[in-house]
Amino acid sequence: MPFPAISPYSEKSSSVFLAEVVSVEGPHLTCEHNGQRIPAIRGTSLLIDPVPGDRAVLIEAEEGLFLAIALLSTRSEGTSRSISLDEGLDIRSSGNISISTTEQIRIEGGTIEARAGTCRQSFSNLSIEATTAAITGNLLSFVARKLEQIAKTVETTAHWISSRAHTATKEVETLDRSTSGQTMIESASVISIGAKTTILRSTDLVKIDSDQIHLG
Repeated sequence: MPFPAISPYSEKSSSVFLAEVVSVEGPHLTCEHNGQRIPAIRGTSLLIDPVPGDRAVLIEAEEGLFLAIALLSTRSEGTSRSISLDEGLDIRSSGNISISTTEQIRIEGGTIEARAGTCRQSFSNLSIEATTAAITGNLLSFVARKLEQIAKTVETTAHWISSRAHTATKEVETLDRSTSGQTMIESASVISIGAKTTILRSTDLVKIDSDQIHLG
């Protein structure tokens, strides 16, 4: 689509016209129209950050003051575009808000807060990396074919912890220590303890109660 053959500096010309973005420096743009360089300011309605090669709609708000209010086409196809705002942005909807991409969604911020009555997330693969991570809730449920935690320190604090599994395997390279007010271990069939050295120590009483006791 060719640029309209009008001059923005003519009193008889239209106050709205197309121009090609030549350079961008913050909110200031330099555009070209019919061989003339036109300084413009990015309007609030222009959400997508313009880049050189884009075709912008310019409007003369005041004499000699041009605003870029929209982009009609771009020559940077296949590259990522950005949206920059000097102030905050609230997105509100009484219906659904959907974000879909075939590649990557990336969120960065000093603080990211999400609140919902119900939150459901489904991932083929989920990786969470954090210097400090805290998950708090009345009920937390994790359902996965495989759940793997890799960390220098993993700390779990709760009033009640319940774990259920068909088969559980735990490997500790150096020391596995458990401290509690009382410890109860119950098994429907066999409890087997195998070690090079086994020590049972108590300050009060050690009691073994069974129909048969075999030593040696």
